[in-house]
Amino acid sequence: MYKKSRFTFWTASFAILTSLLMASFPELVLAGIKVRQRGIPGRREPAGSRDPQSCIAPNQKNALVALVPPSNRSVTLAEYPTFLWYVPEHSAPSIDFELRDERNTTVLYKTTIETQFIRDSKSRVVFYDEKGDPIEYGRNGKPVKSGRPRSIPGVLSLTIPGNAGVKALEVNKTYLWYFEVNCPELARKPGDKPADPEDNDIYVGGWIRRVAKPDLLSQIQNAKPEERLALLAAQGIWNETISTLADLRRTNPQNQVYAKDWADLLKSVELADYAQEPLVNCCLPGKNQVSSR
Repeated sequence: MYKKSRFTFWTASFAILTSLLMASFPELVLAGIKVRQRGIPGRREPAGSRDPQSCIAPNQKNALVALVPPSNRSVTLAEYPTFLWYVPEHSAPSIDFELRDERNTTVLYKTTIETQFIRDSKSRVVFYDEKGDPIEYGRNGKPVKSGRPRSIPGVLSLTIPGNAGVKALEVNKTYLWYFEVNCPELARKPGDKPADPEDNDIYVGGWIRRVAKPDLLSQIQNAKPEERLALLAAQGIWNETISTLADLRRTNPQNQVYAKDWADLLKSVELADYAQEPLVNCCLPGKNQVSSR
């Protein structure tokens, strides 16, 4: 079955998934849902700063995006699911992830991920000028002029830890999540409009719902990774489908079958432009980790 799972298979599976998601998720009044005084973006592309002085590096092919279906809603079997995003080059020192209840009233889990910056052959952080050119280090061991560092761009994944006092996702319950690039406030030129500190942050947000499928769990328990992947995709279980395939690609980077299936899967959810982006070895839950039971 897996050997036949090409673009047609992914497209059919996730066309079904999209219709199921729209039917199974309760409608939310977006105007009443806010995070830090801002509404949920309601889509997988970023909301937040549109400031040209944003910490996101300019002139990049791909923007920050959550690797989820166009509905911005996904389904999981897991008590502690895995989430994936593409993060472009940026100069923010850290990124935050939050999981909240459906009505956005309680933070169930939050963690801060420290940014992995591009480094030179001497393991020094590389700083870039306004043109995007790297800045040399002087004899004093410091950059010869001011600039910004840049992160390693790529697909990041994060799994909510099951050993950090975090309550497992409940079956048939919907949750909100946020992924936010914490842009520092940047120096402004005379005459520029004063910035709202929160406007510097760029974030994506969406919904995830845990479902119960005992028969499917029984089938995938002893299945090979390739078979497990096909079973999950056929049932429209997005989070485990993409995380399983991402793991297969990380451990088998030269495997062209996995590479093609990755490209086909992203194409099926209108993210074909992201298929060639690297998978970054990240992320372990880090500092400022909090949970609510």
